[in-house]
Amino acid sequence: MGDKALRRLTGWAAVGMAGGSGTSRAGQGAGPGEYRCVVALRRGGPEVLEVVVRQLRDPRRGEVRVRVEASSVSAVDVQARRGLSTYPPRFPFVPGYAVVGEVDAVGSGVTAVAPGDRVVVLTERGGYAEYVFVRRYPMMHVPRGLDAGEVVAVALNYLVAHQVLSRVAGVQRGQAILVTGAAGGIGTALVQLGLLLQLTMYGVETGAKDPWLVANGVIPLGVRGQAAVETLRRAEPKGVDAALDGLGGDWVDSGLAALRHGGVLVEYANPGSPAA
Repeated sequence: MGDKALRRLTGWAAVGMAGGSGTSRAGQGAGPGEYRCVVALRRGGPEVLEVVVRQLRDPRRGEVRVRVEASSVSAVDVQARRGLSTYPPRFPFVPGYAVVGEVDAVGSGVTAVAPGDRVVVLTERGGYAEYVFVRRYPMMHVPRGLDAGEVVAVALNYLVAHQVLSRVAGVQRGQAILVTGAAGGIGTALVQLGLLLQLTMYGVETGAKDPWLVANGVIPLGVRGQAAVETLRRAEPKGVDAALDGLGGDWVDSGLAALRHGGVLVEYANPGSPAA
């Protein structure tokens, strides 16, 4: 599977991280007291990923052990594996930014959750495994009736989208925004939240995704920076209230050019995005 295929899976995959020690054996099934995880052995494409087996240990004091139902697969994971992250990992490492699963054991001192609880965890790294060990990462309870794949997408994409739209940009009901990468994982979340706020939304994406933008209330602008800004300016002579940039690179300047006086640019793209 190539990087583009992996990135299209943004939302979920039925693997996740684990912490723990023990001998790794590539390509073998896990036996009693063991679990599998997917390790990025070195910087590179999907070919550097390898399934390894580790010893399953008991959680230490303050730790929670979660049996993974679903793990997010996102551009952030691809960028980390390819060494394009702002804070690149040390190799080898287990990718995977968020997981949904069931608590199956807790260490001493843990009172917030108990075995049998269903939770979503922002692991940042390590989600591609059958178990994760959680100590300091955010963790929330998840109702039993919800689909694990949908929840893990909400936990990652919609949390970022809410922060970008409401807490950072401070967008108000009825305002106008520009979203670059509007049909991506976070872009989709921004668009859906924007519909709830009755925003006027302009989007930048590849032409193949324009029908999705139109169907979701977004006015497509094409993919060329200056041309997109000129099109937007004809529709919004004073500019938009916020430009939310998920593409990075030259789109930072284009986003600034699209703003009204006093408007807000929020850059949430990883610097590695254009090359990922």
